[in-house]
Amino acid sequence: MDLARTLDDLRAGALTAIADKARRGDASAIAQLSARLQRIERARDRYDDVVREVEALVAQSDSHSTEMEREEPRLRVGPNGRDTSGQSPSGQSPRRYAEERRRELIGRLGAEGIELRELRGPIYRTPARTRVGIPFATERQPNRWFLGLPDGQFEQAILLCEPNDGDVLAFSLDEGFCAQYRELLSRDARGQLKFNVSRRGQGQFVLNVPHHEPVDLDPMRERFEDLR
Repeated sequence: MDLARTLDDLRAGALTAIADKARRGDASAIAQLSARLQRIERARDRYDDVVREVEALVAQSDSHSTEMEREEPRLRVGPNGRDTSGQSPSGQSPRRYAEERRRELIGRLGAEGIELRELRGPIYRTPARTRVGIPFATERQPNRWFLGLPDGQFEQAILLCEPNDGDVLAFSLDEGFCAQYRELLSRDARGQLKFNVSRRGQGQFVLNVPHHEPVDLDPMRERFEDLR
């Protein structure tokens, strides 16, 4: 069972049912459905917390094997006051924090005449029905971001990487790019396609592709023309 999709489907169903009961003025049913929605969202938050912890452990293991890093995970607090080991600001779940960053991007793109509609979770759709995956990650390790998207559910992607010392960076990967590198990227047990982004000494951002030279992402930064 794909638990993430199941929870997302349950959430979408609850929202649809609440909207239907609201049109009918059924306050009792709305209260019951709202309580169910809260349970679903709490379960989704717990699921995401577990997944992120496992991904952090896997990423650290990969880093140790490829770069001989010996640093143990520990709490790091950046200039913005956030735990830079990968946690969102205090009192907010990682999933909801990521959703806020995606909404900010969607609003900014809308102001530029680029419309994206939410399809499911981090997957959006253009008016031309192209699916765009928008994963988000904080700087769990210095100059490293680990992002994931469900394989086979997107044609384009926008990687949102939040440094500890600055604003969120957006790298737009068009259909050609995704098609070229999709089969080279690693996948986890849940079928998530993994994007491993790093920042080099002079501020260059690259996508680390297994058994391939790192791919320069700087030309893709804030490049959204293909979404029009």
